[in-house]
Amino acid sequence: MTTSFAYYTQKDFENIIHKGISHTIPMDILNNIRKLEDKVKQSVSSAPTYRHNRVPNHHSQQTNMNSNTSSSSTSDIVHKKQDWKGAKPLAVTMAIKSTSPLHQIKLLLNKLSPSNFTKVKGDILTVLTESPLTIETANDILLIMSRTVEISMSELYMELYLELETVFPAIMNEVWNNFETKYQQKLKTQIPAMAPQEENDEYCAFVKSMTELRGQTIFVTQWCKYHKRQEQAIHILNSLFQDMNQVLEDTNGKQKTRIDEWTEQVFWIVKILGNVKQEFPDIWSKISHYGQINIKTTPNMTSRSKFKFQDMNK
Repeated sequence: MTTSFAYYTQKDFENIIHKGISHTIPMDILNNIRKLEDKVKQSVSSAPTYRHNRVPNHHSQQTNMNSNTSSSSTSDIVHKKQDWKGAKPLAVTMAIKSTSPLHQIKLLLNKLSPSNFTKVKGDILTVLTESPLTIETANDILLIMSRTVEISMSELYMELYLELETVFPAIMNEVWNNFETKYQQKLKTQIPAMAPQEENDEYCAFVKSMTELRGQTIFVTQWCKYHKRQEQAIHILNSLFQDMNQVLEDTNGKQKTRIDEWTEQVFWIVKILGNVKQEFPDIWSKISHYGQINIKTTPNMTSRSKFKFQDMNK
């Protein structure tokens, strides 16, 4: 048996440090998964119902009939025959399908892709028109859309969300304001000073929480971009820089996680907005400053964050 090894160059290592490792699924693979899911659902729904009968033991019956207790044995045999003749067929267990609007929308969102965007959008609007949209359902839909860290999917979700804003302006406006307020609070309070140790439930919850926060950052920035309100995204950046400066002044070196995660938020905002260097030079100068910080004299700044800022500055 041969063993394969992966070799990494210095350039590979720098790319990993600068850009991180992508854990998202490419769109072509995601579409194939969805097609397989549809085929499995079709095969289950069309599965036949089988009858299961017990085969009687003729040798046992003959022995009993020849015994002295033939009358009682015969009645037992008749009873047994009636049991297996009257056995009910075993039906294939089917998953219970919910008829709630949110469940239907979840299924439709799972099928969403660039090629079927118009159709899925129409189906979702039909569901929400037939069942009056509530604040709770609208909030759940927004939370689902804002979880992805895949840029192409976040763009699709944003196009769909803009349509919902047009059709249900009052509800979606209220939901968005609450969502954005909670999101900015999470940026300040949800990120721990130091990440939990790996290989335990606490660490898994931490990773999930940070992934969802990055997804919300991407979605909020997409919203600002589509609505031509870049100044709102810039306000978020300036707020992040203020929090970062306070942590970087702390010399105990025990708040590295906050700097690393805030750096991720800055990276996604800058990436989605584009042209930050030309349109917002003050922001660009701050990004350049963080890329030049001396790690030895600033314990909470990590090499990961420093290289990330340098990458943004290119």
